[in-house]
Amino acid sequence: MILDFDSTDAPTEIDADLCIAGAGAAGIALALEFGGAGQCVVVLESGGESFEPETQRLYDSELCGLPCATVHEGRARRFGGTTTMWAGQALALDELDFEARDWVPGSGWPLTLSELQPYYRRAERLMGLPEASYGAGSWPRGLPMPPVTEGLAARFSTFSPTPNFATSHRAAMERAVNVTVLLHANARKLVMDSGGARVGAIELASLSSGRLGRIRARHYVICCGGVETPRLLLASRVGNDLVGRYFQEHVHVNVPVLAASRRLMGRLFHGRRVGGIRHFAKLSASPGLQRHERMLNVGANVSYDPDANLAVRAVKDGDLLGALRQPRQLGAAVYRQVVLRQKASEGSGTMYFCVQTENVPRRDSRVMLARRTDALGLPRAVVDWRVGDEELRTAELFAGRLAALLRTSGLGHLELSGFPLPRDLVLLRERVAGGCHHIGTARMADHPRDGVVDRDCRVFGVENLFVAGSAVFPTSGWSNPTLTLLALCCRLADRLKEELASGAREAVGVGS
Repeated sequence: MILDFDSTDAPTEIDADLCIAGAGAAGIALALEFGGAGQCVVVLESGGESFEPETQRLYDSELCGLPCATVHEGRARRFGGTTTMWAGQALALDELDFEARDWVPGSGWPLTLSELQPYYRRAERLMGLPEASYGAGSWPRGLPMPPVTEGLAARFSTFSPTPNFATSHRAAMERAVNVTVLLHANARKLVMDSGGARVGAIELASLSSGRLGRIRARHYVICCGGVETPRLLLASRVGNDLVGRYFQEHVHVNVPVLAASRRLMGRLFHGRRVGGIRHFAKLSASPGLQRHERMLNVGANVSYDPDANLAVRAVKDGDLLGALRQPRQLGAAVYRQVVLRQKASEGSGTMYFCVQTENVPRRDSRVMLARRTDALGLPRAVVDWRVGDEELRTAELFAGRLAALLRTSGLGHLELSGFPLPRDLVLLRERVAGGCHHIGTARMADHPRDGVVDRDCRVFGVENLFVAGSAVFPTSGWSNPTLTLLALCCRLADRLKEELASGAREAVGVGS
């Protein structure tokens, strides 16, 4: 069921088996795994079911280092979280992403790709997607394959037909009699028990009504994203001294393409819908190239100015009259969307290769607490995003490979006049951007000296506290993180079910 904590009908004190803080992709995925399972589950959501400016302002953060604008532009504090604003792209991490690489400090997961593979299948089902390999075997028959050369590999992502979890999974959340979603219920503090080894409760606060509450549960999972998760842990003084460190965000660099034939480039690199599923072609650095050049993982896809098609922009803004004033652009957008089964804005304005590099996990790239507080009294987040020579060198090397591919295949020319990239942060901010992917601030490791959570996503030193989401990624790869974080949520759900069932058996004396 879904209740509003602002309503006097909603309880202020709840006892549960599992409390999930956050109702974005991770929180909803976890709750769905427990639907009908018998355990009592409470899901806390700060916002409501629509955009609320005052609630969104709780995200206001201080930025230092390389300004990470996506901290403000790339998050939604409402039921469904960022899935209410994303396109739904799914792409698994590569095998090399999980390995310790001596040229990438802080690399190496305690899990392997093969261990996570069965959970990728479950994550795909959550997104309404068919099973995929994300390599050449995933490309639909009959569609032209993009060319590759030595050192480059073709990768293919898919897009969820129902990316907004707030709408695609709302009915299931409403039907689950053992799951209660509390809207407008802000997790304000984790309260530890007297021994400090267990969370005893989560304190709640409503922004608009001022109601206070408390959830007591056997297990707790923090699903608040790569910025808010460490913010809550730090404010509650829970976890070790690595909480908030190793913040990562994909580094995006747009490189202009002068295509010999925009139509041919479109046939090769634009998205295509087959059976209701959009498929998208990308190019990436092969594992061999990464090892030989000692570079980060990196990939690229064709993109365009998002606002170049005025008709599409007008439709998004709800200005239908404005769209009709651009008949040629509107007609082209409709043709791409309906006939070619592409994204309506593809093909408008300047063509780019959007190069997306992995971000080195750096200890000093971090989320901290500010002195200023928000409307609920919590210290605001300070985000210090660090990008160094490794990312810039990787983007430069990969852009050179892409330029050679376009030249030798006769597809066109890559405009490389902006390289090498500036090393000065003031100049660099004009050339790079983030990808709305906040990663690594509660990283997974086999030992607390290397991370915040263990391989089961349990916070080191706290028996009943877990973290779910991209905050636990040790490294970022270059892939969109949502499919992987959903896979980790499915894996965590299995572990939690085992522990909750075991605890229930012990409580009634089974096996004694």
